[in-house]
Amino acid sequence: MRVYLIRLVILLVCLNLCIVVSSQEIKRFDFVITIDGEFAKDLYNAKVILVRNGGATREFDINYYPGNLSLKKSDYDSILLLDDFDTVFLKFDNYKYSLSGKQSIKNYKIEIGKNWFQQLYLILKIYRTKHSSKLGVVDKMNDYSFDIEYPSGAMIRVKKRLS
Repeated sequence: MRVYLIRLVILLVCLNLCIVVSSQEIKRFDFVITIDGEFAKDLYNAKVILVRNGGATREFDINYYPGNLSLKKSDYDSILLLDDFDTVFLKFDNYKYSLSGKQSIKNYKIEIGKNWFQQLYLILKIYRTKHSSKLGVVDKMNDYSFDIEYPSGAMIRVKKRLS
């Protein structure tokens, strides 16, 4: 009888641990990303990166599907509470396939604000500047620019005036 009770207790503890691990809290955001006017359907290696002036970083994995960005609640809390980091980046890879089946990979690293995580929704519009003559390159290291829209406003990048 005693062995039976010990086995039962061990089984219940293991079951409880499995439930706790599988039901980890997730923080979800209404978040849409478009690239050159098309919805980004898949993001690969998606992360939020916090960077200090001294070069130290912290990375948090995120998940995305059109209309939803999510991360662990504990990571979300860390992002909002860590004040000693100077810059926050959203980093991800996007794969595209041509009609002939050729794959191209584009890496994006976009500086964001912690306040992005406190908005009701966000729409991030990325423009690959080599595909459009009217867009100015804001960052000389990258060949893309972006706009962001959220409930209380927007950040629209300056575009070249067409003559």
